[in-house]
Amino acid sequence: MSDSLFAHTLKEKRKSAGLSQAALASSLGVTRATVVNWEAGRGLPDLVLVPPLCRLLSLRPEALLGMSDPSDDQSEAEQLLLSQFRRLSPAGRRIVEKTAEAVLTEELRAADAASLRDRFRLLFRSPVAYAAGSGFESDEMAPSFAFVRRSERNRRADGLARVSGDSMLPLLSDGDLVYYESASAADPGEIVLALTNDGQIIKQLGPDRRLHSLNAALPYADRGEDDLVRVVGRVLGKVESDDFASEDELPALEDLFQSEIADFRRRYDSE
Repeated sequence: MSDSLFAHTLKEKRKSAGLSQAALASSLGVTRATVVNWEAGRGLPDLVLVPPLCRLLSLRPEALLGMSDPSDDQSEAEQLLLSQFRRLSPAGRRIVEKTAEAVLTEELRAADAASLRDRFRLLFRSPVAYAAGSGFESDEMAPSFAFVRRSERNRRADGLARVSGDSMLPLLSDGDLVYYESASAADPGEIVLALTNDGQIIKQLGPDRRLHSLNAALPYADRGEDDLVRVVGRVLGKVESDDFASEDELPALEDLFQSEIADFRRRYDSE
């Protein structure tokens, strides 16, 4: 089943039925955001929602899910199967129906899982904040990870880091999360993560190869020759709230990425 085909069919048929996204969501007992994601090609409905969804849109399941319509020309094999099915007793038909339903359920789950894995990344989240100020020893948290939707902003990202302070206003605010790429050097004008004698900082690399604040009210003081200033990463962009996986998506993602999560925990538990 194609997410894009389902998304297109759902959107067109919903509009034809005169239903808003909110009305459809309410009828199905899901959130409007869930319907928005379906129509954007980000996920598929649970199998139990397919029958009521079809009733609301006056569609056959195979039409909604992009499968062949039985009214289309059937192959010889399909005609043979149908002929054999019609010769079965009621009990035999129930067995075949349950078997077909079980196979279809597994195929739908596999397709949805593959699509979900392709849409998300598992990224390390730094246990320390990078000061948008003079630098300080930040309170450490346990190393953690996050599931984020794949985008051009995080395509090269190695992890997430939290900003502490306001020296990078108006670009970055206190508490923002940023995507970063591990790097030991950067080009002038880039925002970087750096280690100093004062702690971890986030600053802009100037044409003079020195680090600068963006907020003129909170300048970053020049460092002496003996002071450590070492670039450890390039900032690729700010993390938006809708970049993260939803609560509904997390259980499936944790199952799909269980091998990577286990590797992550082994690596950081040993440090």
